[in-house]
Amino acid sequence: MLRSNRYSLNNDVIRNLKLHKKELEGPLPSDAGKFEEDFEGAACAGDFYEYFAFVCGSLDFVLANKQMPARQRKALYKSFFELYPQYAQLKNALTDYPELSREIGRHERVRRLLVSILNKK
Repeated sequence: MLRSNRYSLNNDVIRNLKLHKKELEGPLPSDAGKFEEDFEGAACAGDFYEYFAFVCGSLDFVLANKQMPARQRKALYKSFFELYPQYAQLKNALTDYPELSREIGRHERVRRLLVSILNKK
């Protein structure tokens, strides 16, 4: 059965999005603080938290069938490293922080899925 909404989602996609939402819930990865300590002055765990909250909030808009603000939609088209270019030089260092790296990857996958949903509108 198709669910009529602004994002043209069917029940399978909705179930998939809800699974992603559950997967994204939780605190910052335990190695985010270590990353911040190791790159003092160059990294801020708060930026990771802000990005994670941004992706989860965008997911909530889609699941609630609510119009996402234009500024938020526009930002959703950018990856973490595009939104926070000050971390671009630290991208390769993330391999030493597996939990943080995995969490960024999870949020990136959901962000790309949301972008594909927005593009099908």
